[in-house]
Amino acid sequence: MNQVVSLPVPGSDQQDGEPVDVSSLVACKSIEISGTYEGTYVIMGSHDGVNFVPVTFFSSGAGAQAWKQTTRVTLRSMRVRRRAQNFPGQTIAVSIGSQAVCTC
Repeated sequence: MNQVVSLPVPGSDQQDGEPVDVSSLVACKSIEISGTYEGTYVIMGSHDGVNFVPVTFFSSGAGAQAWKQTTRVTLRSMRVRRRAQNFPGQTIAVSIGSQAVCTC
């Protein structure tokens, strides 16, 4: 069964978004970011919901679903760390998807 979870994106540069429980997402996780920005968005993961480490980075993207990365990690929660300036009028969206059968 495929599942998708959206991660809240911080409203300002140099902030972390609220953590989201992703323990129901099994196997490989496809992480997508869309929108136009200059800088880096870091996807952070945690086993305990307190201590977060970088899982993947997205640097200077442009357009809808501009970047997608797939990783095989088991995590309890994930959040977005923003180190970027968005282009005027742009909304950045981050989603995590998983599928029951992992091919990564």
